[in-house]
Amino acid sequence: MHGLLIKLNRHVRHSDCAACGQTSELNIGPELFTADGRHVCAGCGAKTAPELTALLGVAAAAERYIAFLFELGDQDDAEDLE
Repeated sequence: MHGLLIKLNRHVRHSDCAACGQTSELNIGPELFTADGRHVCAGCGAKTAPELTALLGVAAAAERYIAFLFELGDQDDAEDLE
């Protein structure tokens, strides 16, 4: 048992990794944390909880895909231009 979990981060901020101490910027969205609320960087998460790190990767890919679909929806169809 690794004791890590995915939590929704609501504020952009700098944070020190609970495992290695490296400072990184947390963005708004899902991030990896210890049970007591301390941030864990992606590198340490990949070593400690690869399944959760992979799940965060899937979530980020889905977010990019949805943004791409919204961008496509904003473009005019070729038929509309004629």
